[in-house]
Amino acid sequence: MAIPSSLITNISLGSVGLATVGGVVYGSYELLKDNPRPISQFLSVKKKVALSQTGDEEAWKTNWKKYLDKYNPPKTPPKVVEPPADPEPAPEPIKNVWDLKDWDTIKGKPTEVPAVFKEKCKSKENEKVAGIWKEEFKNFLDYCTKDDLNDV
Repeated sequence: MAIPSSLITNISLGSVGLATVGGVVYGSYELLKDNPRPISQFLSVKKKVALSQTGDEEAWKTNWKKYLDKYNPPKTPPKVVEPPADPEPAPEPIKNVWDLKDWDTIKGKPTEVPAVFKEKCKSKENEKVAGIWKEEFKNFLDYCTKDDLNDV
């Protein structure tokens, strides 16, 4: 039984297409890893804009809450269970990723966005990263941006 030529053609074209996409992705990575760019240059790719230092209060509050939820999780009450033979090691404390000043004070104020948080976002906007897959970019996206309503 012979294999239809259309199947061979489709497999060949699919392989070429896959190789091309892989080459573009790899080439983009290679190009950017040695040529980092400011975070602000990548925002349009994700259809986001940086928050304004003097406006966007609701977005600031939302993003501050996200930051607190991740780096200041609520304390869980201890479970009432039989004590284990060997005690479990204490979990590693979660440190706020941006090492914000006065963390012990500001983390207790979830409705007040501290100036130090806004200032950190402003300084991060011009920080250079190798691409949108970097953790620094993802953090900026989560805590310092809002949707670009002009790009809808």
